[in-house]
Amino acid sequence: MKRYERMAMDSPQPDVYLVILNNQLAKGRTLDEVVHNLSQELNQKPDKIRNLLCQQSFVVESGISQEKAKAIQARIISAGVGCQIKKIPRTDTVDISTLTYNTEVICAKCGKQQLVSSNCTHCGIAFAKFNQNSAAVHSSSHKTSSRIGQNSRTQKKTVSHHRQHSNTARNVFIGIFLVIVMVFAVSTLNKTGQTNKHPITLDDGQQLYAIETHSIEDIAHYKDLIVPGYITIIDFSADWCPVCKRLDEFEDRLVDKREDVIVRKLDVSKTEDFRLALKKYNLDFRGVPYSLVFGKDGELIASDTKRQQDGQRYIHSLID
Repeated sequence: MKRYERMAMDSPQPDVYLVILNNQLAKGRTLDEVVHNLSQELNQKPDKIRNLLCQQSFVVESGISQEKAKAIQARIISAGVGCQIKKIPRTDTVDISTLTYNTEVICAKCGKQQLVSSNCTHCGIAFAKFNQNSAAVHSSSHKTSSRIGQNSRTQKKTVSHHRQHSNTARNVFIGIFLVIVMVFAVSTLNKTGQTNKHPITLDDGQQLYAIETHSIEDIAHYKDLIVPGYITIIDFSADWCPVCKRLDEFEDRLVDKREDVIVRKLDVSKTEDFRLALKKYNLDFRGVPYSLVFGKDGELIASDTKRQQDGQRYIHSLID
């Protein structure tokens, strides 16, 4: 993903855009035709394109000008699939508190593109400052320098102010580093089938977790993951799938509210894992997430199909 670099803090910054593939085939176009066209257009292998089309949406290009975004959009639409462009807001033009946590923004100070948070993950500036008055923020250093020498008390306050900012930036950097380390550790464990959340104890004393992630190679059959006496949700998911991530967040809240629900995830992030799942378990689905829900007696309650997400709808109904 490209990053937009701002050359000078006081220089005007143009808007930047995302190009988003929404994976809706144009009328009269076949899947094979679209896969071939996108493979040529995006310079990617057909298998990679098929994986991308399993998602509801996919960011093709990020942090580019509107003119370039529209040109890419036109080429992708001509390939036979839906595409849209979206402007990435600047931190001095929007109220950060109104944005969702997964919205991308451009820092008005350093010009780096990132997910919205309270502070810039690159320069450490507090985004809330830009909401008050961006011009005042840019000119504050000039006003401070013009008042130097008026009295020693003002100088001490200025030095203390800068030290506080320095400490804040350092603390933010340390916090971000620790978060990255934790995310990397969790991601690594997820791929080895050892990441577990919400520990539970069965009636027979067996220790399990309400949410577990497993690899396809380690599980002979997905039904082996069913736990008697619990509503068992089995999800086939991938780490590149945004819909899977939203479902993960919901299921994390679900097991907090429902002690009779457990979740078992099977990772199909790699193309070979996806194919292995279809062949090994004799399944026929073309995208993820793919969800199966089993009752407390092991009976199938709901499942997704090629056209209907009945399994996912049932999962969301469990929290009501």
